[in-house]
Amino acid sequence: MTSRDQLKTIFDEATSLAGNQHYDRALEMFADLERQSREAGDMEMRMQAVAEQGYIYVDKLKNNDKAFELFSVLEVLGMQANDASNLLIARYGQAVSLAGMGTQFGKALDKFEEVETMARQMGQRNILFSTLARTADIYFQHAENYERALEKLEPYEAMCRESNNLAQLDSAMRVEALCYEKLERYQSALNKYADRKALAMEMGRKDIQAFCLIRSAYILTTHQERFEESLRHYAEAEPICREIGEMDNLKACLQSQAFLLRYKLKRYVEALEKYAAYEAFCRQQGDDKDLIGILANQAWIHLEQTGNLEEAMKRSVEMEALAIKLGDKENYINSLKNQVSIHKSWGEKDLAKEKKRRIREVK
Repeated sequence: MTSRDQLKTIFDEATSLAGNQHYDRALEMFADLERQSREAGDMEMRMQAVAEQGYIYVDKLKNNDKAFELFSVLEVLGMQANDASNLLIARYGQAVSLAGMGTQFGKALDKFEEVETMARQMGQRNILFSTLARTADIYFQHAENYERALEKLEPYEAMCRESNNLAQLDSAMRVEALCYEKLERYQSALNKYADRKALAMEMGRKDIQAFCLIRSAYILTTHQERFEESLRHYAEAEPICREIGEMDNLKACLQSQAFLLRYKLKRYVEALEKYAAYEAFCRQQGDDKDLIGILANQAWIHLEQTGNLEEAMKRSVEMEALAIKLGDKENYINSLKNQVSIHKSWGEKDLAKEKKRRIREVK
């Protein structure tokens, strides 16, 4: 009969193989360890051998069916031995395996709820921590039950704070904010983005700072019509995006500030300044599609608000050329209409007629 020391040696060798990613050989050794442990009447080592096989199948090989089968064996052994710790491990492994199957989320949730209760009773914080995270993910991603997701995320966030696990804390806060948005609890979402931004500053994650500012600005604009606050958020995010080279977000900041200044706040001089920055960005990026819209807005402001007809004409003529290049009929016509108005203001009736003729030809 194999001694405990011999069984321990096999266990250590198999564990080393698994750690070096030799999973097939490790599985063979763990299976042999289970057999020898059974023959030796060593239930503790037998359960360890089964658990380690389950871990490899679920975490490394992603064979969830085989993992579930092994954790079910462990569950039976745990009940036979009246071993609460291994019983908890077995049921946690079953829950993870069910979730990994991709079609058994309801059963996985039931099992995770059972595991959560057991982990709390036994004071098993590591399993509780992981269970809350996995359960929240299922409720959020697959069940779309955002209230239940928040119920799991709130204690998970608290545990992240207690352990100073900043990366996982950020992940929790990200999903919480999205849940609040889904539930149309926009002020709660804004509060969470503010907390997440503060955490990002502590972590030195400027990309997350920019994201939180931009997402908050979007909520303030779209759902709360708090345009001044939204403008400040975009203005704060803009230099961060420049610094870290996030071009898509930089574009969003410039575009949104110009939009707010022109359409919502009607501060046209400031809008022109922001359109100029947005224009420079688009020329640098070769973005003609956005550039033509900028030219249209600049021309309108000069024509209708500042009275700077020379600048309005300059923008309209460039807009016309770009519209021809892009095959943009609508902006081509609008550019000609601008020119008609300007020529009339300057008393250039013949030129105005010529532009009108070209408009009729296009229509």
